[in-house]
Amino acid sequence: MADREHPSTEHAHGLLYPIPWPFRSKGEWSRMSWLLLVDYLPLVHCWSRGAGNRRVELVLGASAKGVAGVGPNGPSAPPGTGVSEVGQLLRRYFNDLNGGDFDADRYFEARVERYVTMRNTNPDAMNHYIRNVLPKQLRDHHFELEEGTLQAEGPRQYVFIERSKYTISGKTTPTQNRVQVRVRLGPNGKLTFFHQFRKLPK
Repeated sequence: MADREHPSTEHAHGLLYPIPWPFRSKGEWSRMSWLLLVDYLPLVHCWSRGAGNRRVELVLGASAKGVAGVGPNGPSAPPGTGVSEVGQLLRRYFNDLNGGDFDADRYFEARVERYVTMRNTNPDAMNHYIRNVLPKQLRDHHFELEEGTLQAEGPRQYVFIERSKYTISGKTTPTQNRVQVRVRLGPNGKLTFFHQFRKLPK
């Protein structure tokens, strides 16, 4: 079983997974709910209960004042981070991922809030996973941006559909998936957040 730095195939590639409940008390959740409502952020709560812990999947849309992780007054997207440029960045990422030439430094900031199931990570840890762990989990993998699906949600934040095809190690039948992905850019125009948050019909 892989740990958080080395997520399992099912978690890392195209299936929904819950986020640990982040609030220490009902009061803290209440205060956070009020702040989110004030900012007009729509939330979708998908609850499950297990092992005595609450878990929640938060799907945050853009607010009238900004996006999740971006304050109400800024900052605007840096030059070179329009939809066209982000599309080029994602295509380079997928091409290198498929071609065995992956180097996370090319596409990601030095500190990454989230990459699939890895949290608070960095390019070195991501390179280790892609180069050393992923080949043991999947065979003949191919990931790509579904053309025409990339959209801006707000400054530095985008959503798109990722298509994938691979064979899980130990199996013979290929698996195909379509998942919706949310990405966010850092101050240098590189990715700092990459979250597969919804599985879609194939």
